[in-house]
Amino acid sequence: MKAKPPLNVLLVITDQQRATDTGFMGNPILKTPHLDALAARAMVFDNAWVANPVCMPNRSSLMTGRMPSAHGVIFNDRSLEPGVNTFVRGFRKAGYQTALMGKSHLQHGVSKNAMVPFRGGPSSQSPYPAGWDAIEDYERYTAGPVLDPEDYYGFGQIELSLDHGASVAGHHLQWALAQGGDLSKLVIDQDRDAQGSKRSKHWRQIYQPPYDER
Repeated sequence: MKAKPPLNVLLVITDQQRATDTGFMGNPILKTPHLDALAARAMVFDNAWVANPVCMPNRSSLMTGRMPSAHGVIFNDRSLEPGVNTFVRGFRKAGYQTALMGKSHLQHGVSKNAMVPFRGGPSSQSPYPAGWDAIEDYERYTAGPVLDPEDYYGFGQIELSLDHGASVAGHHLQWALAQGGDLSKLVIDQDRDAQGSKRSKHWRQIYQPPYDER
């Protein structure tokens, strides 16, 4: 009898909402048809709890299976160390091809500014090569093609989309530029005074970019 081939594993992370803010979890107002269809034929973990109320510590906990106090990412001001053991590295060791598409947010891009003196002594020194924590720095992608690491927390291939909402950065930005996009219109300030923003008096305002998202 032939052995069954290993199953493909697809992990989808939506960025981001409460567990009750989806149709398949019973929300009567919000419409999430694609997530509902996926949940209908997938495994839904409906008794899961976050390890921290901030996003980066939770992403790092998901990757490592460890609490923020153990993996060190306790807030959004530091990057997950590149050499940590992740479940993705476990898949890779088992022979899987691994890839990351979309938002990662395992690095903040400002780790070098988060190093502080300890008890009046010299600042901490990173044991990792220079630039290890700049893979998700948006400026890295505005100057042209980039050389990606062969192992990014276990992922053998990465195509990153950085930041939030309609912001265009990372590999997503490079793709948009290759389609003829204008850098000055794709990279904009995300604030209420940004050129082209549609102002609203409501507290829930989401500032729109000055280009067509359709």
